[in-house]
Amino acid sequence: LNQVWRYNQTNNLEAAGWPATNFNDSAWPAGPGLLAFENNNAINALIHTTLTDPRIPPPGLTPGHAYYFRTSFALTNNLAGFTVTASAYIDDGAVVYVNGNEVFPRIRLTSGAITNATLATGTPSGGDATTPDTFVIPATMFVPGTNVIAVEVHQSATNSSDIVWGMALTASTQLQNCEPATVVLNEIFARNQ
Repeated sequence: LNQVWRYNQTNNLEAAGWPATNFNDSAWPAGPGLLAFENNNAINALIHTTLTDPRIPPPGLTPGHAYYFRTSFALTNNLAGFTVTASAYIDDGAVVYVNGNEVFPRIRLTSGAITNATLATGTPSGGDATTPDTFVIPATMFVPGTNVIAVEVHQSATNSSDIVWGMALTASTQLQNCEPATVVLNEIFARNQ
């Protein structure tokens, strides 16, 4: 959850190709997760990077605008046969991309075109991201080598007072390390009385 993410909270990137693996995000600020603007004490201890208030947009954006996040990591092996589970703190909704491809389903966002001003369809359970959303990302979306995760987080209302993002990934597989055994009886001792 404390992975360092590049983030953009000041621009409309809906036509910029920002989820692509070759997008240059080097001018974006960076900080460890959770990245948030929040006043819930249950979340505050997890915040390592403070974002701007979504109710006060930068010039050219509207209240409730989207926030954009990117990170990369190196994968040393092929994940064929693995299950990749994401555990993400999201307030309010998100679209997740792995190596430029969208992960479905979206988190509290409808299908179809997404703009910088698209609002989420709801809020996390309890109204704040106090517990993570969990979802499976197909292992085939990851490659050995460098992988890029890009995320856009959307508000559920233009007066929403908080924004939260942070994610952990777990890759797991099941291994059978012995042959199944069958029970064989080869001696019977009877004690008849």
